[in-house]
Amino acid sequence: MDNINILDCTLRDGGYYNNWNFSKKFINEYLHSIKYTKINYVELGFAQIKKNRNNGLCYNVDNNLINSLTIPKNLNIGIMINAKDILIKDNSPYKFRKYIFNKNLFKNSTPVVSVSYDVYKKRNKLIFEILDSIKNENIYRVYPHSYFCDKQIKDRCVANDENNIFYYDDDHLSIQGSKLVVDEIMKEIEKIELKSN
Repeated sequence: MDNINILDCTLRDGGYYNNWNFSKKFINEYLHSIKYTKINYVELGFAQIKKNRNNGLCYNVDNNLINSLTIPKNLNIGIMINAKDILIKDNSPYKFRKYIFNKNLFKNSTPVVSVSYDVYKKRNKLIFEILDSIKNENIYRVYPHSYFCDKQIKDRCVANDENNIFYYDDDHLSIQGSKLVVDEIMKEIEKIELKSN
C-alpha cells in the first residue's frame, strides 16, 4: 500500500459545477494547502486548442496561467486533454501536438504520459499466459508493448514521446503508434517469407 499515488482532480472535475471559475488567488491557496497532505499530483484543469471565454481559468490552462502560479516543489501538475477536442475533424492530433510539445509550457522537458510496466504486466498476465500457451511452428508472435514499455523509460509504458502521440484514445493506437506495430508485424512476415523460400 506504500506505493499508492493519489491524484486530486478538484480544480478540473469540480469545475463542472462552476464553469471552472476559480480565481488565481484560490488556485494558489489550494495548491499551497495540498502540499501539507500526502497528495503529490493535482490536475490543474483542461488544455484547449481554442479558448472558451465562457469558462474560467481551469478550463483554459496555458503558459500564462502555469507561469503565474506558485507551485510547491513537491507537487506534480497534470493537465487533461478532452478527447473530443482531438477527435473532431478540425482539431487533429497534429494541431494539439503543437500545444503539448511546447517546450515553453513545460520548461525543461516534454511531458510523457506513462503507466507502470509492472501494473501493465499484472493486468495482462492471464492473456499472455493463454496466448503464449498456444504452440505451433506456424505461429509468429508480435508483442506491441515491446516498443511502448520499458524501452523509452525504464519500468514505464509510454503513450507519447517528444515527437509523437501513440494513442488515439485509451484503447486504440494513433496512426504513429500503429506504424510502429505494423513495422514489427512486417518483420515477422519477412521471416515467414524467408522460411518459405
